[in-house]
Amino acid sequence: SRRERARELRRSLPAPVRAALTTASGAKVLSGFVTLFLSFLLWDQPLPGVSSVLALGLVGVAAGAGNGLGSFIGNRIGDRSPTVIASTALLVAIAAGLLVTLAYSLPTVVLLGLVSGAFGQLAKLCLDALIQDDTADSLRAQAFSWSETRLQAAWVGGGALGIAMPLVARLGFGVVTAVLVGVLVAGVVIRRRARPVG
Repeated sequence: SRRERARELRRSLPAPVRAALTTASGAKVLSGFVTLFLSFLLWDQPLPGVSSVLALGLVGVAAGAGNGLGSFIGNRIGDRSPTVIASTALLVAIAAGLLVTLAYSLPTVVLLGLVSGAFGQLAKLCLDALIQDDTADSLRAQAFSWSETRLQAAWVGGGALGIAMPLVARLGFGVVTAVLVGVLVAGVVIRRRARPVG
């Protein structure tokens, strides 16, 4: 079945690729969540002194700028480890999520939009680089295709979480930040389990 083939492919992928896919999936969850949760939240509870349309527009512009920033950084990383870069971007995203949780305001949500865009782009570039370099030739095309499907599903999952979440800023952003912490832990566990003992 398709599910069994996907499971077999996942087992065949090197640990750095699986960890990078987990991180990139976390970036997509964050993107989907911010897009939908923030849209509903701002329409229901506009921030003081700014219209909902303007606030959403600023967050959208920031996310686009972050995407461009991620591409700029990603194209200049040279020989630096994709795992380190993706993990650093994840840590920055966790910090931004925590900041919004503790101090929800227009500047912090715009910052989260910027960080989310950059994180998503960097995580995807790092994942693609690892698939290209670490995956066997016979699996590479399948790995690229499967990873795209996983990332799309992660965005939908993040959006669904945003729709299901009560419109309480601290709760919503606290939950998605906790998800990112879980992603960080999962990536560490995947890499550690693959290390040879002794």
